[in-house]
Amino acid sequence: MPMTCFRVDASVEVGTGHLMECLALAESFSRISSSSCLFLTNGFEPACHILEEQGYRFRIVPPELSIGQERAWISGVLEGTGAGLLVCNLLDREDSFYNDLRGHGAILVVVLEDGLHRRVPGDIVVNFSILQDESFYRQFDGDGTRYCIGPRFMPMREEFHEKWRHPRQTPVQVSSIFVNQGGSDPFGLTSRILRGLELLDLDQEIIVVVGSAVPDHFIRELKSLEKQAHNTYSFAWGVSPLEMREIMERSDLAITAAGNTLYELAIFGVPSLVVCHHDRHLAVARRFEERGAAINLGIGSLLAEEEIARATGALLGSPEKRQALSGKMKGIVDGLGCRRIADAVGSVW
Repeated sequence: MPMTCFRVDASVEVGTGHLMECLALAESFSRISSSSCLFLTNGFEPACHILEEQGYRFRIVPPELSIGQERAWISGVLEGTGAGLLVCNLLDREDSFYNDLRGHGAILVVVLEDGLHRRVPGDIVVNFSILQDESFYRQFDGDGTRYCIGPRFMPMREEFHEKWRHPRQTPVQVSSIFVNQGGSDPFGLTSRILRGLELLDLDQEIIVVVGSAVPDHFIRELKSLEKQAHNTYSFAWGVSPLEMREIMERSDLAITAAGNTLYELAIFGVPSLVVCHHDRHLAVARRFEERGAAINLGIGSLLAEEEIARATGALLGSPEKRQALSGKMKGIVDGLGCRRIADAVGSVW
């Protein structure tokens, strides 16, 4: 397989989840080919730092470009590098964006995570949202696009599969609680969650993972809360993917957002309360709840601290409920999404 280009952005609003998906894909692609990778990104400093740490080359997309100019710029990169594969993992792009990128000699892989059901231009289209219905795409069989639909295609590092294979025992008493609101926590919801937990007298260790893209003013708020807290908090600042997996694996309960971390917690079967950032998160959390796999607390900015405390206390006091949630969580994903996508790329190539 020749060079792979990844077109992906990160920001405080978007977070770093799309970037982490692409890094997981890059790792899986490297197992079937020795080709190099080049990331085309918007220059968000924490994302560039992650790429540098992991040894990947990247180019900054000039910020002044219009969408049409960006398409031409990407096409120029593909032609100049001889790249044979382009992976686009972007929000809210029109079909015309992908149409114009298709047919430049590179296989086009479009990675999405939303509940919209529609035909998408691309050689391979991945939509791993739990809101997707695979049967909808059967009508497009034979049109030249291969669709990879549903959570079994969620791009995460293949090591997760080994963790998924191990059964999880639900303890009668919870020892540790995992708290995270994504790589950037754009609405400062971690602080709200901790204030809710402060209404409870908890014996558990509360592990608070603060993403590398969280704004400074929210970090200062968290550090102030830590000084005044009576519960036991362990703050983990900008952890590595390996550290994140280890924390999730040893947690008995989670309070999380409805982004990638929720799917990763499903690998370990961690019973979870979901605090949503926006309507897209809310739709995902509701579907998890409908499948008996999580408890949806709704939009975080509208959520009373007392409700966080009530829901957490109720779940702490019910090992039966936690066991039921755990079993359903492990039925959502199995950690082989990247391998399946890599196989799809290999078959198209």
